[in-house]
Amino acid sequence: MGSPQWIAIGFVLYLIAGTGWSVWMWVTSIKKKVNLAVERKAAIYKARDFGTASLQEVASTLRIQHKEAQKAEQGWHQEARTEQDAANLGWPPEHPLQYERLDSSYKIQQDLDTIEDLLTPPQASENKRRIMAWISAWPFSMVWYLIDEPIKQIFEWMKGTYQRISNNMWKSVLEG
Repeated sequence: MGSPQWIAIGFVLYLIAGTGWSVWMWVTSIKKKVNLAVERKAAIYKARDFGTASLQEVASTLRIQHKEAQKAEQGWHQEARTEQDAANLGWPPEHPLQYERLDSSYKIQQDLDTIEDLLTPPQASENKRRIMAWISAWPFSMVWYLIDEPIKQIFEWMKGTYQRISNNMWKSVLEG
């Protein structure tokens, strides 16, 4: 068995390596979250035609739209006090646009939740267990990362290849 000072030095070096690994993993996870956030933001901006508005402006607009949609839905629910009232007001809806009107506050709320999530960067304090696991079990985390990441990259590459094959073969269906 080693002397206490060598054990202490080994422990300190282990923690230093784990701390370095945890910084690498934190940066890697934040990069992934940034890419996902940019995609989610672009999808909402495109779907709702927000142009170059700031996230705060978009959140404010969505809050107003959500309140208006909720008021419209509450008005419909208050008008329909009985089953016959609901039938007279067009329930169940016969036209898909009526469903969209009833579902609009839910869709707006989903987009608002997404935008509000984007307003705050990931917090290290909310990831304490994860960071501590990276520090304390860094050899296992590193082995898993070195196995898992290449497999994910291969899958992404193959997914694109399979999709291109599918798209090319499906052209005959679309063309006639």
